[in-house]
Amino acid sequence: MMLFSLKRNDDVHQEYDDDEEEEEYDKNDNNNDAVKIRYRGRIAYDGTGYSGWQTQSKGRTVQAELELILSKRFNRSIKIVGAGRTDAGVHARGQAFHFDLVQDDLYSGNYQQQQQSNVEKKEDDEEEETFIRKLQSSLNSMLRGDTRVWNLSRAPIEIISNNDDDDDNDNSTTTTKNTKDTLLPSSTYQQPSHHHRQWHAIMSAQSKLYSYRITTNDYLDPIQRHTRVHIYDTVNITTLQSVLQYYVGTHDFRAFAGAIEANMRKSG
Repeated sequence: MMLFSLKRNDDVHQEYDDDEEEEEYDKNDNNNDAVKIRYRGRIAYDGTGYSGWQTQSKGRTVQAELELILSKRFNRSIKIVGAGRTDAGVHARGQAFHFDLVQDDLYSGNYQQQQQSNVEKKEDDEEEETFIRKLQSSLNSMLRGDTRVWNLSRAPIEIISNNDDDDDNDNSTTTTKNTKDTLLPSSTYQQPSHHHRQWHAIMSAQSKLYSYRITTNDYLDPIQRHTRVHIYDTVNITTLQSVLQYYVGTHDFRAFAGAIEANMRKSG
């Protein structure tokens, strides 16, 4: 769940440049061909001191800070993918994200072994739980006090209906004919009803909750100054309620989706 504040505090942004350090991690990253194990989690942050989520050349951002800490923790470049992007001064309570690790990053559990006894599987599960718990604690100890990671876990494999990927695909059976050898009869191919997909912070998102909070008191409570916008004029509640009715119901917001998210959903 994301808590969006209309308040902006551009004067508290702290600028830093970690390009040189990131380049060093890139040089040390020789695991491009290794088997990836995906982990997911949620991150909560006070956006007052951030220039937003997405990495920028200037200004402190959530993505850059978390990537830097993960890269330091595993001594190689690690990228994260967030469920969405927030602007400067915007807060989040439970923004989803994921990142990929490789076997060398992990504990001794053998991911290549297909058959395990119940005892071996239980030992691996317990070892992974310990690894995740220690990793989450380690990340939070490295993060500043305005940011915390929680609910870290192994990302599941999803079973996706093929009909969900293509709304125009009403036929589950495709007939093909061999054009090279006319002696072979036409063959009928039964399209699978589903396929497996790795959990993804963007494509696996089911919903997002946005909160915009205002106060019409005579003064703004100092404790709420970063999570409320203070309106001094009289608010016409009737007009406000009538405007909000436009948001009630189901709407198509794909026109507001970023190019990256749209392309990822299109490619499946």
